[in-house]
Amino acid sequence: TGNNDIKVSLDKTAVTLAAGKNIMLKATVNPVNAGSVSWASSDNKVATVVNGKVTAKKAGTAKITAAVGTKSAVCTVTVVSLSKTKLTLGVKEKITLKVNGTKKKVTWTTSNKKVATVTNGKIVAKKANKKAITITAKVDGVSLTCKVTVKAAPKKLILKSKKTITVKKKKTAKIKVSLPKNTAGTLKYKTSNKK
Repeated sequence: TGNNDIKVSLDKTAVTLAAGKNIMLKATVNPVNAGSVSWASSDNKVATVVNGKVTAKKAGTAKITAAVGTKSAVCTVTVVSLSKTKLTLGVKEKITLKVNGTKKKVTWTTSNKKVATVTNGKIVAKKANKKAITITAKVDGVSLTCKVTVKAAPKKLILKSKKTITVKKKKTAKIKVSLPKNTAGTLKYKTSNKK
């Protein structure tokens, strides 16, 4: 038979995967003895393929091609990931998580509303908790999770540097500050004179 009679098809034409996960794609070739399938990814940074096994690397889109001779079939792989997978927040602190790799609708849930709530990716820490809770983002049938630990907000900060420092022009110095045990919060710095 001539090459024109060969047909190649894949069991999936589009799939969404979480970064780090993998899936087996099955190629069907007609006639069966037409030749071996060669696999390729349009972007190995996003997803790789070896003998039909697709591994999601990082957020983005890659086209996986199965080819026999001049005939081929394509599966579009969308790789999604969360901007953070682990967080420690102080009570009343807020942070917004983003889903990378897709523009599709995301459904957000929290495993414990008393500890932290989530609305459109915006997490609000409510109550200190010894155990981490889970914030889940569901998109296109894929669940992405972020472990959130909420600690008490610090009432005071501990200055690890001297209270007065001299810095020569064009040189730098670092101020070291730490939070008391079992507290959390984002440190913000400001100066009385930018000049």
